[in-house]
Amino acid sequence: MGIIMRVKYRLSSLVLALLLIISFITACGGTSSTSTPEQTTAQPEAELTETQTETELTDNLPADLDFGGVEIKIIHRSDGDLLDQEIFSESETGDVVDTAIFRRNQQIEDRLNIKIKAIPIKATVHSGSEVNTAVKKAVTAGSDEYDIAVNQMSQMAPLAVEGMYLNLLNLPYLDFDQPWWVKDFITNLTIDNKCYLMAGDITIMMIGSTYLMFYNKNLYESMFRDSMYDLVNEGGWTLDSMYERVSGAYLDLNGNSKADKEDQFGYCTTSIRFIDALLVGSDVRITEKDENGQPYFVLEQNPKTYQFVEKAHSLLYDGTHSWVIKDDGRGDVEIFEMFNAGTVLYITYTMMGASKLRDMEDDFGVIPMVKFDESQPEYTTAPHNGFSALAIITTTQNPDAVAAFCEAMCAESYKSVTPAYYEIALKEKYSRDPETQAMLDLIRGSLKFDFGYVNSASLNSVMQQFRDLVNGKPDKVASTLAKNMTKCQKMLETYLEKYSELG
Repeated sequence: MGIIMRVKYRLSSLVLALLLIISFITACGGTSSTSTPEQTTAQPEAELTETQTETELTDNLPADLDFGGVEIKIIHRSDGDLLDQEIFSESETGDVVDTAIFRRNQQIEDRLNIKIKAIPIKATVHSGSEVNTAVKKAVTAGSDEYDIAVNQMSQMAPLAVEGMYLNLLNLPYLDFDQPWWVKDFITNLTIDNKCYLMAGDITIMMIGSTYLMFYNKNLYESMFRDSMYDLVNEGGWTLDSMYERVSGAYLDLNGNSKADKEDQFGYCTTSIRFIDALLVGSDVRITEKDENGQPYFVLEQNPKTYQFVEKAHSLLYDGTHSWVIKDDGRGDVEIFEMFNAGTVLYITYTMMGASKLRDMEDDFGVIPMVKFDESQPEYTTAPHNGFSALAIITTTQNPDAVAAFCEAMCAESYKSVTPAYYEIALKEKYSRDPETQAMLDLIRGSLKFDFGYVNSASLNSVMQQFRDLVNGKPDKVASTLAKNMTKCQKMLETYLEKYSELG
């Protein structure tokens, strides 16, 4: 399906979703978690028909499931904000997302005859070792203290080969062909019919952490005659077209004849994690799978790897096109200070960044991560590696109940929590026009994963090495990459050996 046709389709889905939300808000101030009575059959590859809305989809769980009041114990990160909001809400607080989560949990408890017990562990979006430590301690002791771990994806992945999680493909009720799961995530992590991590609408961090770009519409319209949205829809939003647009944006606003943060720039970013976003947007593959389904590295033999580093380096460091912040703890703050001041044309962030722009005077728009070139068939993106993934812990005494709970919770989140967070919090409160709403839908539909990205922490930080490559000297890329990949390859071999030994 072409980009323009897909955006038109998502807009029609959006209208239906918004009508549902508006009707629910009129009734009780939240988002409905009740699907239509008619049961629908999942479409091939989980695609919706032209007349089928997202909220009409139902899961395939048996109607008579009853787990006798068993407690489902979920250990998760707690930051006093969004991480807590993913799993549990004590009541209908009046906040739309809190209310949707409370009602989702209540509906699932009643439906399956289970009890949800959330066990928060103090942590942040950038950490997860605290949860890992607790899970390891419980599994080592043979304790069934936890059934499910919800934790930072990159922190969770190494525990898979340590035998801490159950193979999800051996469990009943989980249906990863359904649209509430991110199928590409499951597919890329499946080796020898074994997969230990899952991701989807079950956690709102999947949406909130997704990389995208914001642009200043006032600046853009003062500099260019074309439409930014038309450029995206026509497939022309590439590293080269971005370079052309940022190259003429610089102005010495403070008149000191020196480029500094008081001036106007085409692009503002940091020198570390948003390079990850450029990489996934350019669809530079770290690994592929061979005929036996075993992952192998493709970076060194792929010319696109070196071309990407060259283009990204030029975008960041040629002339005064970009203001690059050395990450010192204030990187995010400075990005939004400059963007809110109206002195930057483009920034990269995640969907959560929309909340930081609510008081921005200039009009802004949302667009997908820039593509590598026009031959790239689709825009692609991924969440920041701190998003929440899930695993079922090996010591659980109720694997069937836990699996059924995960399926029901993910499906209900897709129908009620995601609309509450995504349609209302991001769109109704923060976006300024229908085109932005369509872009958010396009971005959400472009999630793509790579085995090397998910397992980077077990593979010599193979994903993050691009930060140094892009920031370094272009003539050293090949030799630096070759040196790094020697260690990465050894670690991949060790990882796959451990994986093959898992039951």
